[in-house]
Amino acid sequence: MEERRRRLVEDLTDAIEGELRIDRVAVSAYSTDASLYEIEPLAVAFPRHCRDVEILAAYSADNNIPLIARGAGSGLAGGAIGSGIVIDFSRHMHQIKAISEDRVRVQTGVVREKLNEKLREHGRYYAPDPSNSLITTVGGMLGVDGAGSHAIRVGSARDHVESIECVLSGGQRLELGRERIIRHETPSEMIPLNRDSAVILSDSAQSDSLPLSGMTAMTRRTLLLEQVEKILRENEQLIREQQPALLRNCCGYQLRGILQQDYMNLPRMLVGSEGTLGLFTEATLFTMPLPQYRSAAILMFRSLDNAVQAMQLILPLEPSACDLLDRRLLSLGREADSRFRDLILPNAEAGLIIEFSGSSEREVGQRLDDSQRLLKDRQIDCQLTRRASTYEEVELLWSLPSKIAPLLASLKGSSRPLPFVEDLAVPPERLAEFLPYAQRIFQRHEVTATLYAHAASGQIHFRPIMPVPTRGVETAIEAIARDLYRRVREFGGTISGEHGDGLSRTAFIRTQYGSLYRVFQQLKDVFDPQRMMNPEKIISNDPSLTVKYLRHTKPIVTDAADPQSASLLPVMQLAWTAE
Repeated sequence: MEERRRRLVEDLTDAIEGELRIDRVAVSAYSTDASLYEIEPLAVAFPRHCRDVEILAAYSADNNIPLIARGAGSGLAGGAIGSGIVIDFSRHMHQIKAISEDRVRVQTGVVREKLNEKLREHGRYYAPDPSNSLITTVGGMLGVDGAGSHAIRVGSARDHVESIECVLSGGQRLELGRERIIRHETPSEMIPLNRDSAVILSDSAQSDSLPLSGMTAMTRRTLLLEQVEKILRENEQLIREQQPALLRNCCGYQLRGILQQDYMNLPRMLVGSEGTLGLFTEATLFTMPLPQYRSAAILMFRSLDNAVQAMQLILPLEPSACDLLDRRLLSLGREADSRFRDLILPNAEAGLIIEFSGSSEREVGQRLDDSQRLLKDRQIDCQLTRRASTYEEVELLWSLPSKIAPLLASLKGSSRPLPFVEDLAVPPERLAEFLPYAQRIFQRHEVTATLYAHAASGQIHFRPIMPVPTRGVETAIEAIARDLYRRVREFGGTISGEHGDGLSRTAFIRTQYGSLYRVFQQLKDVFDPQRMMNPEKIISNDPSLTVKYLRHTKPIVTDAADPQSASLLPVMQLAWTAE
C-alpha cells in the first residue's frame, strides 16, 4: 500500500492545485466518520475547484482506484469512508456563487448553516433541516437526501434541487437537471459502456474502443441520457410496484417520478445516491421564504404510550413538525444544557416537541391552543413546560435534539447507543402500531434502545444500547437489523429514511426491493461502469457488509516525522458537536 501511496503523490501532487495527503494522521482520521465503521483510505484529497475533481476522476478510471466523496463526515451509516481516495469537499469548495429570487448556486462543500446565514439576509432559507445542520454540508445532504424534523412541511433535499453539476467516473463534468426526452427515429449509434472502461462506437467503417477517461462530456452525456431513459421506461411498472411512495425513503436509488412524459428529473434520482453515481461539485437549490410566524411547545409525559397517543391525535392538525423523544434522550438533554432543566421534568418518560407555522401570529397560536384542548378532551396526561413564539424561543426548543445526537456518540462505558438501525421509516399513521412490535424485537434480543422520531413523517431513530462491537455483538447486530427490517417491510416502510444506506444497510437493500435491485445495478453500470465511485454502497453482493468493517476504538496517532500532521488535527471533521 505504501508503494501505491508514493505513486499517487508522484502522479497527482503537481496535477491538482489542492492538497493530497497520505500521512498517518490523515488516513487515520478519514478512515472513520460518525458511524460504527472504519476503512483506511489510500489517500485524502482536498480539491480547490472542479478541475481538480475532474483530474481525480480521470485518474481513478485509468488506475482503478475508488473515489469516496466526503463532506463533514457526520454520517451515521459509513457512507463517506472507503479504501480509495477520500475527497473532502468541505476544505476549499464551499463558495456561495450566486443568490437569485428563489434559487442559490453553491459549491457542495458549503455548510448548511453558513448558507442559511447568508440567505436569511434575503428573507430566504434552504429548508431541509437535519439535526446536524450546524456542520453538515450541502453535498452531504444531497448525498443522503437529508431531511429533518420539518420534512412533513418542507420535504427533503430531493425536493429543493434544480440541477446538479456532477463529475462522472472518467472525469466528464455534466450539469444535470430536468432533461428533455428526445425521440429518435432510429436507434442510437452508441451501445452501453463495458466494464473494461471503454465505450464502443458502432460504425460501419470502424469499431474503436474509447477509454472512459478519453470520452468527451457531450458523448458521455448523450449516452447516459439515452440509457437512463431506456432503463426507466422498460421498468416503469416494476418501479411503481416495488418502490413505496413514502414521505421519507432514501433506500437505494429513488426512481419514482423521475421519468415524465417529456423529461427526466435526474436531480431527484441523483440525490440520495451517496456518491455512487458521480461526484457532486455544485448545485442550484431552491430556497423558501422564511416562515412568517411559528409557534411551538414542548410537552412532557409520564409514559411513552401517552406520548404516542398524543402524537397520533396531533398529526391530523397538520403541524409543521412533531418529534418524539424518550426518557434517556430527555435525561441527556437536561444534563447537557442548564436551559433545559426547567423544560424537562425529572420523572418524564417521554416528550414531544410540536410546531405550527402560518401567516399570522393569531393563527399559529390558535392551532397550538387547539392541540392542547384536544389532548385535554381526550384525557391525555401531559404537561406543557414551555411555549415558544419568537424565533429565538422556537430555535431553543429545536436545539434540544441537535445537542443530544453528539452526546450519544460520546457516552462512556462498555455499552452505548449504537447507530445501525437508526433510520427506519413507516407510514406516519402506522407509527403507533409499529413501535410496540419494535420494542418486542429489542426485548427478544435482550437489549434496550433509545428512541427519537420525526413522528409527523414516520421517521424513527433507534439506537440499541449494546457493548462496543465484538464477534458476539456482530451476530446480534445482524439479527436485530434483520428482524426489525422484516417488520418494517410488513408495515410498508423503508429501512433508510434520511441517513442513507452506507455500510449499515446496503446488504439489506436487495431484500427490501426484490427484482427492482436489478434496475439499480443497471443504472450504476451506466453512470459508473467500473464501479469506482464509492464502492460497496447501495450496490454490493457482500451479505456481511453490516458488520464487515466495524470499528474497534483506538487513538489517532500523530506522525512525529511529519510536521504537518499535528496541524491537521484541528481541521479534521471528527468532533461532531454543535460548537
